[in-house]
Amino acid sequence: MNSSAGGWVIAAATAAAFAVDMLMPLGYAVPMLYVLPILLTWMLPGRQSTVLVFGGAVLLTWMGVPLSSGELTSEALVNRVLATALLFAITWLLIVHKESAGEITEARRARDASEERLRLAMSADNFGTFDWDISAGTVVWSAETERIWGLRVGGFEGTYEHWRRLVHPDDVEEAERIARLSLEHPDISYAVDHRIVCPDGTIRWIHAKATTLRDAAGRVIRMVGVNQDITERKQAEETLRQLNETLEQRVAERTAALNNSEQQLKADLKVMTVLNELGQLSSSEDTLPPVLEQIVDAAIAVARSDFGNIQLLDPESGHLKIVAQRGFPGWWVKFWNEVPKGQGACGTALQRAQRVIIDDVKQSLIYTDEAARDTLLQVGVCSVVSTPLVDRSGKLIGVFSTHYKTPIQIDEHALARLDLLARQVGDFIERAQTQTALRESEERFRKLFEHAAEGIVITDERGNLLQCNAAFCAITGYSAQELVTQQFSSLIHPDDRAQNVELVQQLLERKRSWFRIENRYLTKLGSPVWVQKHVSILFSDRDRPLYFVALVTDITQRKRDERLLQSKEAFTREVLDSLSAHVCVLDRDGVIIRTNQPWKEFAQVNSDMLRTIGAAGDNYLEVCRRAIADGDTTVLPILSGIEAVLAGRQDVFSAEYPCHSPDEKRWFLLRVSPLVESQGVVLSHLDISDRKRVEETLYVKQRELERSQAKLEELTAKLLMAQETEWRRLACELHDDITQRVATVAIDLQGIRSVTPGSEASLLAHVHQAGKMAEQITTDLQRLAHQLHPSLLEHVGLEAAVQEYVEEFEARTGLKTKVQVRNLPIAFSLDRATCLYRVLQESLQNVRKHASATYVVIRLLGSTRGVGLCVHDDGRGFDQDHQTSNGRKGLGLISMEERVGALQGTFRLKTKPGDGTEVHAWVPLSQCEVSSNGGAQA
Repeated sequence: MNSSAGGWVIAAATAAAFAVDMLMPLGYAVPMLYVLPILLTWMLPGRQSTVLVFGGAVLLTWMGVPLSSGELTSEALVNRVLATALLFAITWLLIVHKESAGEITEARRARDASEERLRLAMSADNFGTFDWDISAGTVVWSAETERIWGLRVGGFEGTYEHWRRLVHPDDVEEAERIARLSLEHPDISYAVDHRIVCPDGTIRWIHAKATTLRDAAGRVIRMVGVNQDITERKQAEETLRQLNETLEQRVAERTAALNNSEQQLKADLKVMTVLNELGQLSSSEDTLPPVLEQIVDAAIAVARSDFGNIQLLDPESGHLKIVAQRGFPGWWVKFWNEVPKGQGACGTALQRAQRVIIDDVKQSLIYTDEAARDTLLQVGVCSVVSTPLVDRSGKLIGVFSTHYKTPIQIDEHALARLDLLARQVGDFIERAQTQTALRESEERFRKLFEHAAEGIVITDERGNLLQCNAAFCAITGYSAQELVTQQFSSLIHPDDRAQNVELVQQLLERKRSWFRIENRYLTKLGSPVWVQKHVSILFSDRDRPLYFVALVTDITQRKRDERLLQSKEAFTREVLDSLSAHVCVLDRDGVIIRTNQPWKEFAQVNSDMLRTIGAAGDNYLEVCRRAIADGDTTVLPILSGIEAVLAGRQDVFSAEYPCHSPDEKRWFLLRVSPLVESQGVVLSHLDISDRKRVEETLYVKQRELERSQAKLEELTAKLLMAQETEWRRLACELHDDITQRVATVAIDLQGIRSVTPGSEASLLAHVHQAGKMAEQITTDLQRLAHQLHPSLLEHVGLEAAVQEYVEEFEARTGLKTKVQVRNLPIAFSLDRATCLYRVLQESLQNVRKHASATYVVIRLLGSTRGVGLCVHDDGRGFDQDHQTSNGRKGLGLISMEERVGALQGTFRLKTKPGDGTEVHAWVPLSQCEVSSNGGAQA
């Protein structure tokens, strides 16, 4: 299209926009139609046409103000100003775009001129030739070739290796590869661009092209070609490439700026549209989600972000909850709805009450929690902008947040638009929450009125019933329709009306603001019902009475319970008074709230102890504390026990304590039991003086019994000593009597034997044998007497008696026996020596009968505390546990154990089959013996 036609099209578009502007009323964004003729100036060259059309459009925009229908308002004026600003922005962007196109054209012309100059240079004599004789292995270069390669004339050595050294190291491999292909394939010619390194170190570009010559057999014999210095061309190409990159970058930047401006205009238009819609919407929390989603869309457009959300503050938990969002998955929303307060950019913006901008989530100190940072990175968020939402009172209600996948690039214009959106959103949310709260409050009041368990009545200032709820109808038995036709006072029992009328009059006269009273109503059936009323009055702004409001509670059952409770109180009082124990009841603080008659009588009789006993109204815990302060230590555990039961740490508490009077000794049993319902306790003081006196008498008798038992034990010990004395006497009698009688028998046997002829020698031999047997019997009886009571114990002591008995045992049994004695005390009582001697006798007797031993060792050892005896044999031993479990424990072992135990000693038997037997007996020294022996023994 030529310039003339383009001008007519632009004029027509401008005229059409002006016509529409005059036809439409003020307030509409009609001036934006002038964008069309401005954009059409793209068809015309130069910036002058664009500037002229912009000036005409601005002129016509403001000319349309007085020519258009409608009233000139501030909104219409702002509309024209915004339109003018937008037209100016579009004009400026269009001019910038035109200038960029001109620069691109100039760059292309420069590139074409450079290419022409390069063509002329190539046409000059700047070629060199080479001839490679493959069979001879020689290479011939022309003088021009040597000049091109930076060599003096004749400086080329004429070898392939010299050529290879001159080629740039990075290009040798590629040049050789193409050469081999040309030599191996006749249809492939040698053509390559590569760099060379001149002797002076400079690097130049060479274009080499050659043809291969072959013999009749098809073998390559020569390669002939040319070298061209293309260094300048390569440099020109690099310069042109850089120039093209620069131009493309500038074009891209100008195009991006134009696109950004266009996107910004669209975003601003969207923001204005959303704000206009917000102003026209009725606010309620039910309409919040869809509206907030539109606002999020507008914010994303303004900030050119990839995601966005609005979070509101939960007034109960104090946490932010996402109510609208775009671009985030469900799991992401769930995570941020559950994080603690103050987390992330939104939580930080709310705490600081200012906008938070995070350029890089990975490097931000705000996201110290790895889980929070990872949730952002998983959805691709790189940058975040969070703006607090504030209502008109300055209260923080939430956060407006936009998120970006790339590092943030947001300008002040976008931030201002975000602030504008945030203010409007705060106002809208505040209105919605206020209306919702009002609606909920009205609904709560209605439900409270209708479903309240207590009756609610509203009357006018004359007492006419205006409204009542179902509970009040249930109390009176009337329906709501029936009650509306009645005077409120007609429901009151005649005996109670006068008091009600007086109190109502005091409300009307402002002598009181409310009153509470208990009186009777007459139901529809005529029966009385007790109620408790709480009546208040409401006045108008002009101080005129408007309504009476009464809260009515049916207390008929309570009145019955009070009468029943009074009768129960009387019964409880009679029961408590009939008890002999002194009983009082404490509340949870320890105050005496009730006492029975015995308690009171005891307090009257002991008037000097009233301070300690306590009366109704006193704090019993304080009474106990005063007694402790006065030095009565018996009260301290009682106080602790009462406090423990009151605190629930102990179920019950009881204690016995003395409470003596000047005339007699008295004891009491205190018992504390909890009262679950009242959280108090019951204290009972029972006089146990008679029981205590019986216990004292019993204690005295018990001590007398113990003394008698001690005497009995002493007599028992004397009896044992007498028994031992008797055994000694019997031993003497056995020795003196039986021995004589046996000797007599032996003599008689010798005398009554008659000698028969021819048998004298045999008879004599028999008689002689009988005599020897009688003598042996005599010897055995003597030994028996010695065993019953060894006289050596009394005369020379335990050691000599043991030695004498062991020698006799060894001679009698032929069993080798060894005695070891060490540290025997000098003073050692006969009863203790006899005990150990009897243990030795019984042990050796058992060795002889059962052990089948070959060797016996006897140890008699003394110490500072007692004397021990050990009898060890190397016999066959036995299974002690088996014999004990079978009840076969010998009488000898039992007698030894009991004999040692009677002296508070210890007895121990150590044996097992095949390992011999070892008997241990130890008896302690008495205190007198320890002193007589002079302390420790070696």
